[in-house]
Amino acid sequence: MDRIYDPIFYDFSFGFRGGKGQHDALKRVREKCMSENINWIIDADVSSYFDTIDHRQLIEFIKLRLNDGGLIRLVKKWLNAGVMEEGELHQSVTGTPQGGIISPILSNIYLHYVLDDWFEQEVVPRMKGRCFIVRYADDFIVGFESKSDAERFMEVLPKRFEKHGLKIHPDKTKMVMYGRPSRTAKKSGRETFDFLGFTHYWSRSRKGYWVIKRKTRKKSADSKKAEIWKWIKRNRHAPMEYLSLKLKEKLLGWYNYFGVRSNFISLHRMYRFVVHTLKFWLNRRSDKHLNSEKFGKILKGLRLPKPRLSRKLQMV
Repeated sequence: MDRIYDPIFYDFSFGFRGGKGQHDALKRVREKCMSENINWIIDADVSSYFDTIDHRQLIEFIKLRLNDGGLIRLVKKWLNAGVMEEGELHQSVTGTPQGGIISPILSNIYLHYVLDDWFEQEVVPRMKGRCFIVRYADDFIVGFESKSDAERFMEVLPKRFEKHGLKIHPDKTKMVMYGRPSRTAKKSGRETFDFLGFTHYWSRSRKGYWVIKRKTRKKSADSKKAEIWKWIKRNRHAPMEYLSLKLKEKLLGWYNYFGVRSNFISLHRMYRFVVHTLKFWLNRRSDKHLNSEKFGKILKGLRLPKPRLSRKLQMV
């Protein structure tokens, strides 16, 4: 189905598509905000998207491009397969099967017609100023040059989604002022927004120009720290070779995703947290207290990777 639908998906649709990853979406958001005089951002949140996709409407959307009765029957069977929970089978007329290999493409098809195509064909022609949308799976950002355009879109968006069985979260969806600050401003005076794990904000470059920078979203960092704390606590008695291997994987994965320009401080904080957490729990696996010298030798043997920016993300 990817080959059938990928050609009609818009270039602002990312996620579950080849060459359309999270960093590609982040790059597009930054470029659009800086080049198209975007002054307002709508940060939208869809409530329980994958659990509320309407099966009937999804099938109708599929039929708009696919005229294969056998394949459509197969999709229906997949949707009606249900989910096994605690030994009981639960079926629903909404949602896509969790973990199903076909779920990503089905969810992309649904939002293509509910959001992407509607935005491109009906919203854009009615706007007074420039605007853009970037969507990654069910997470999307919409930018506007004009405040009145942003307000109009903010008003009709919930109605559009309700028409197709979806709901925009009223508390997590917001409109923020995000235009480029004036040249003489000492502080940006602009709000921030979160997208794909990053907080996006205006700041001065080394040359003194206003540019958009990104840092790890606090909620993302706190969640990762909680995960690492529990993991080290649970595995503190494991061999050092195992601790070294797994902690390297965790840190490198973090650096590879969040290692964008202007975010080095966030990477360093995560590294220091891992080191401090490791020392805390290693001190509690025996009665012998590790002083700084002893722990330093252990840390040196573990050879944990130091914070670094990802080369492939320098232009993101």
